[in-house]
Amino acid sequence: MDIHKPKAAHSWREFAVEIGTIICGILIALGLEQVVETVRRSSEVEEAREALREEIRVNALIVSFGREELKCLKPQVDAYRAWAAGGPKPPGFRTVLARYVFNTWDTVKSSAVPHMPLHERLAISGFYDELRNAETIVGEQRAAALVLFGADERKALRPEDAGRVLDAVGIEHRVGGFKYGEIQGLLDAAAKLGVRAPALSSEDRALLDWQCGAAGSKAKAGGA
Repeated sequence: MDIHKPKAAHSWREFAVEIGTIICGILIALGLEQVVETVRRSSEVEEAREALREEIRVNALIVSFGREELKCLKPQVDAYRAWAAGGPKPPGFRTVLARYVFNTWDTVKSSAVPHMPLHERLAISGFYDELRNAETIVGEQRAAALVLFGADERKALRPEDAGRVLDAVGIEHRVGGFKYGEIQGLLDAAAKLGVRAPALSSEDRALLDWQCGAAGSKAKAGGA
């Protein structure tokens, strides 16, 4: 095996050419790596953008359903207030209070989202900030609904039971008002992102019929 020693540069010009060749090779390699990374990141951002739009669309549908649900909740809650004041026992409390969805946002907010344009990041994060606040309101509604579900098990209310029912009724009315105010803001925020709530399906309408006590409804629903 012959071992050839590298030839030493005989002049500064030869040395500069060799160094320049090495530097150019390194820069080309780094440039190609940067191109590959840019393409990969662009693909990741676009995938995250589409996934977020779909999740926002789902949440917008839940928001729209919640607006219709409030119309059914108010007369039910009023009937429980009348019961606590000595009136007849109302039919069983019916509500859904669906949870909002944050899975995609929680997954991509620290990976792909930081590489989106600033205005887009602000719009998306603003929507989810409002949604978190709306989720808190739903949690308050759910806690009050549990009190009314518990009251359903009694044929008559004791004074202490009536007090708890009235407290729950007050919460339902107050947070329901907050929720109604949040709904339009959320739908407007979604629209700014190019997402509009789809129309309620026949299953959604049947579920609302069940909540509102419509005759002949065969829909089934889970608890709050």
